[in-house]
Amino acid sequence: MIEVKYICGNCIDEEYLQKYINEYGYIARCAYCGKKKRVRLFDEILDLINEGVYFVFDNPLNGLGYIDGEYVKGNGPIYDSEDMLSEIGLGDSKAFNDILLSLPDDEWCNKVFYGMDESEENIYTWEYFVEQVKYKTRFFFIREKTDIKRNVRFNEPFDILEELSSSCDRLGLIDTLKKGSTVYRGRKNSYSVKYKTPEELGTPKAEDCVFSNRLSPAGIPMFYGSLTKLTCLSEIGNEKGVYTIGKWRIKKDLRILNLTKYFRFDLKKHEYIYPEFPSIFDNSRRELRTDYTFILRFASDLSKKLSKKGKENIDYVPTQIATEFLRKFSQFPVKLDGICFYSSKDGGINYALFIEQEECIPFDDIQKIELMSFEEFRM
Repeated sequence: MIEVKYICGNCIDEEYLQKYINEYGYIARCAYCGKKKRVRLFDEILDLINEGVYFVFDNPLNGLGYIDGEYVKGNGPIYDSEDMLSEIGLGDSKAFNDILLSLPDDEWCNKVFYGMDESEENIYTWEYFVEQVKYKTRFFFIREKTDIKRNVRFNEPFDILEELSSSCDRLGLIDTLKKGSTVYRGRKNSYSVKYKTPEELGTPKAEDCVFSNRLSPAGIPMFYGSLTKLTCLSEIGNEKGVYTIGKWRIKKDLRILNLTKYFRFDLKKHEYIYPEFPSIFDNSRRELRTDYTFILRFASDLSKKLSKKGKENIDYVPTQIATEFLRKFSQFPVKLDGICFYSSKDGGINYALFIEQEECIPFDDIQKIELMSFEEFRM
């Protein structure tokens, strides 16, 4: 008679598998703790484990070189089965021994035997792109041809922008800033000027955009705003003075790239995090791990803390170019109206909307955003 084993979530030490059992399980007695709980067939869980293991690992005999009785070092260490299970979060499971015995191989290494996997390629190529546009070529990088053959998928600087667009699309980051939503935008008053009108508080004219911003170079107007007054004030209130903050209302649905939709922001480290990063055992989402890794890196660069110090800040250049590409050349199903991202000052939500001055003054035929009210704050 074939023994049927069940396992509960408490007896498997991996978060996704625990959630899977608890969500889709049925009541029966767990073979490992002896309690009647929500369980799944142990053989089913073993299938998920094996699929996940082979998603990232392989037997070194299948790809690593072998010289003088030793493997030629590849992309990462060689594990025995016990160490590999610990590496993927199953080392403390009550079912550890049975999982160990079920594995068909006893040695494991990275599935990509030599070189970089796709996630590493994306990060490496993004870093190469950043280096190129900051220090090598800025305005003609699309035609730039490099003589250096780097063993990666993306050999030209602009290729990574297309991959960035594709990753955003695959992750479903195109969102709607709905009609009627409110956004706050402010300016510091001077002794002679107090800002009150839509023209004064809204998007500046191109000739008045004399400084580079995080997503736009000098001369390219955008409407920078925040979800709350506090975030708005933290963005502009870095010195003593009187500030006017306007409350704006969106006049029609705007399509935005929402980098806050699934992600959180670690203000201390100034980096994006994704609490539900796909597990290797999640066969419906694990293929997106590369996209999440890439977008987390890009978004963290976008929100990192920078200081102008009265000079042109070249650290803005990569995100400015990426923004222009996403705005003008990406293959999104819809044309973008802006980007939503976290504030580097207080971790609140910011908007960079592709709205020029005439679209936020009271002309019904072109107006996308209107000034509802304004308040003055003294710092």
